[in-house]
Amino acid sequence: MAAVTNDSIQHRASLEAKSFVEAYYKCVSENRSIANLYTTNSPSYKAINRTSDLNINGAVVALPEDYERILENQRRLPFGFENIRYVVDNWDYHIINFEFNMGAPQEVLTDPKKAERFMLEVMVSGTVLFGTDKDGPKKTFYESFTLVPNWEMFAKRGAPRNAMRYLVLSQNYRTI
Repeated sequence: MAAVTNDSIQHRASLEAKSFVEAYYKCVSENRSIANLYTTNSPSYKAINRTSDLNINGAVVALPEDYERILENQRRLPFGFENIRYVVDNWDYHIINFEFNMGAPQEVLTDPKKAERFMLEVMVSGTVLFGTDKDGPKKTFYESFTLVPNWEMFAKRGAPRNAMRYLVLSQNYRTI
């Protein structure tokens, strides 16, 4: 097994952040469910009663499903727009904890792959495009996520198919 280095950890973190950003904004733009991207719906985090913290334009949102309803309401006529797209202009990440272990199963804690146990802060900025017209309404958005490992993906057996390796522990979304 290759030694875990700071470069390898940073490379892995960069890949995880990119994967999350691409998947998340694809789901939001295509009006697909995002609830499975949050710790609230993870068995490992449910077992320790850890839910996600969501702050959307200054309002606390209790559950990811509640946020999905907010997004759905944006699409409802007469005031909504059927076609809403999120265009990511910039994103960045920082590892904020190299040894994250909250809710981790014992088999993960004893695994030497420490590069997989980090907590990330991901910052994203971009534009929300409303409607199909290029000159239609637009709003700038800024969003930050605290991502933590999806422990089910790190299990030796029974990992869910197509699940994200990192989940949203905290989210702060703001449109300008």
